[in-house]
Amino acid sequence: MEIKADLKSIAWSTETYRLFLSELTSAGVPSLREFSTKLIPGAKGFIGLKTPDLRRLAKGILSGDWRGFLSVSGGDFFEERALQAYVIGGAAAGYDERTRLIRGFIPKIDNWAVNDALSSSMTFLKKEQDLYFDFILSLNNGSEFGGRIVLTTLLEYYLSEKYIDRVLKTANETLQDFYNTKMGNAWLISVAFVKQRDKTLEFLRSNNLDRFTQNKAIQKIRESYRVSDEDKKLVLEFKKNAECKMQNAE
Repeated sequence: MEIKADLKSIAWSTETYRLFLSELTSAGVPSLREFSTKLIPGAKGFIGLKTPDLRRLAKGILSGDWRGFLSVSGGDFFEERALQAYVIGGAAAGYDERTRLIRGFIPKIDNWAVNDALSSSMTFLKKEQDLYFDFILSLNNGSEFGGRIVLTTLLEYYLSEKYIDRVLKTANETLQDFYNTKMGNAWLISVAFVKQRDKTLEFLRSNNLDRFTQNKAIQKIRESYRVSDEDKKLVLEFKKNAECKMQNAE
């Protein structure tokens, strides 16, 4: 896709944002819009843009007045919120401003893709893990995506020997009965198994997880090409059989 606006030098206002959004909607692909609607439940509406295009646009916005962009950008479309997530995650800001922006964005998340856009874009955590660790944990406010954002961020940046005990403790204590939270937890545990096998194996032996989350984690472990055939067979021993209450159907 091609956007005429010079994102590096644009002066953001309600009018310039309206023109920018008009360009985005004109570039939307109907078939992609239809596909995204099925793939990402919960989002209000779709323009029909590809993720690489959104990342490229966010990069352009970040090279200019990203604060101005965030002050006027809307939320009628999935792509608008995804752009906000990429900009917030990638913004060159200090601790206070960055944490304020991230915490303020959590209530706006209404689907897994915007959630994961934010967690995947917070690459500053590669160098500042200690500084932000407690803040990341504090984002779990009991909501579906408050829980998921913690889990997916731990997955992206904290599966090292230094943090694995606290990560697994968080997984064990994140017991909200929401589908997207449970899926985030299962995903976290499956990747933890790849990166910290022994401790995650012990975690699978004994934990507080419900049946759905435990078994979904095991399924994801068994689907991984980075797990040996022997381990794929081994983790089957830890499948849980008791029924669990689900807020949403799988």
